[in-house]
Amino acid sequence: MIRRTLLAALLGVAAFTAPPALAQDRALLQLDWIPTGEHAAYFAGAARGFWREQGIELALARGYGSGDTVTKIATGAAQFGVADVGAVFAARARQNVPVQSISAVYTHSPHSLFVLRSSGITTFQGLEGRRISITPGNSHRLYFPEVARRAGTNPDRIVWVNTDASAMAAMLIARRVDASPFYSIHHFYQNRAAQRAGEEIVVLPFVQTGFAIYATSPAPEGAVIGGIFAFFVIARLVFFTLNKADSDPAYFSGVPSPAGGITTMSSLVLFHERPLLVGFLVGI
Repeated sequence: MIRRTLLAALLGVAAFTAPPALAQDRALLQLDWIPTGEHAAYFAGAARGFWREQGIELALARGYGSGDTVTKIATGAAQFGVADVGAVFAARARQNVPVQSISAVYTHSPHSLFVLRSSGITTFQGLEGRRISITPGNSHRLYFPEVARRAGTNPDRIVWVNTDASAMAAMLIARRVDASPFYSIHHFYQNRAAQRAGEEIVVLPFVQTGFAIYATSPAPEGAVIGGIFAFFVIARLVFFTLNKADSDPAYFSGVPSPAGGITTMSSLVLFHERPLLVGFLVGI
């Protein structure tokens, strides 16, 4: 409920601060993967005219991995995208790309390794020498060394097989690779394809090793959205501080005015050039 309310309020601030559109604004939303159920809301909004009602002519493009999505946003090929937050962090650290994340889609990472039950693989241990398919810029590759370390596996002895996203499941089912990384939410339809071939797919979630992180976030270009987010959380703090008696305790219980004020002012002074970080610090 909090996440939905936060998102709705953030969109409200964005709409309030933006000038009214005289014509349809064109924008491209770059997905992180082949369109599946996790992307249904974006396509439903386009099909039902939700974006058009807000003055936005939104186009959607299939993805080729989070790394590719971040690159396209950084180069201006797309204005918005869905990418794993790890890919955003890596690109900012390595190339200082002007891309920021504005919200998390998943509370815990759905990153997983898909294996065939007939392979005998049941854990992340003993994967040395195994062949794992991967797409360029795939966030699973970024996280795997830490997952392997937690499981006692040497990540340097994994054989990575580069391929296209659309071929990963087929390669696994045909036993051309020993494992393929997918979000766990893809298991249902991938397993149906495997069952038609007389196989069964088993899911090994990264979180099984204790690797629990946020994952996948809408990533816009530049600092504008970060500034809007920071403004929103500061306004939220002030509003509930002034209206403690009327606030919903389940939503925002007991705002500590002194602590909140100190956090807000300290964040603004120390991180004024990083508005997204200000928003995060004030939000927590």
